[in-house]
Amino acid sequence: MIILGSGFPVLIHGDKETKNTADLEEIVALEQMIERLVEICKSFNYELLKNNYYNEREQLMFKESQL
Repeated sequence: MIILGSGFPVLIHGDKETKNTADLEEIVALEQMIERLVEICKSFNYELLKNNYYNEREQLMFKESQL
C-alpha cells in the first residue's frame, strides 16, 4: 500500500540476521510508516467502517432475504 505524502513504502531486505537490525535508517523509516498508518486509521470514523454482521454467511443470508 502506498500512502500519498509518505514518499515511500518501506521494505527491509537482508541476507543475514544481523543485517536487518544494522540498517537503522530502514528501521526508522518502517517505524514512521507504521505511525502514519495508525494516524490514518484513527482519523476514520469507526462507526462507518463497522460491520454489523458476525460473518460473511450472515451478511449473505440478509441480502438474500431482502430480495
